[in-house]
Amino acid sequence: GYMDGGLGWLLNGSEDGQFTACWPNESGVVVAGDGNGLALADFDNDGDQDAIFAINDQAFRMLKNETDASNVRVVVNGVPGNETGIGTRFVLAGSEGQEVPFRQAFEISAGGSYLAQSSGQSSIPASTLEKAGSIEVHWPDGVKSDLEVPNLENGVLVLSYPAK
Repeated sequence: GYMDGGLGWLLNGSEDGQFTACWPNESGVVVAGDGNGLALADFDNDGDQDAIFAINDQAFRMLKNETDASNVRVVVNGVPGNETGIGTRFVLAGSEGQEVPFRQAFEISAGGSYLAQSSGQSSIPASTLEKAGSIEVHWPDGVKSDLEVPNLENGVLVLSYPAK
């Protein structure tokens, strides 16, 4: 029979790691029904993450991200057998010229949602990368890389497993 789980919520993250609910009348995001999957990927190749929702007994729904903010595409070059670096965690950290130091973590993941899987590529706001002074990369096998934030001219941040 028909199942209706109601409306999904959009959660806004703050710099202190907390989340607050953003109601549909505030966000403009309305996905009604029994939602059972969410995938994020850059479906239109414009550098930002779009969303596809899987809904029980209904067609998929896509929300195209139309933000004007510039983003940086993150490409991870892993090791043989894990070329896309699934499980790699990278942390942007910075404190220079800021009242409060910040650390923001990102992870390359696969799976995690019923009937949907996000892209292995990630994108981050260019403004977040500009605040960072360093990047800590934690590889799935436990190896850690400490990098300076490069000057990006092409809008792509490439993280490569360190040569042994």
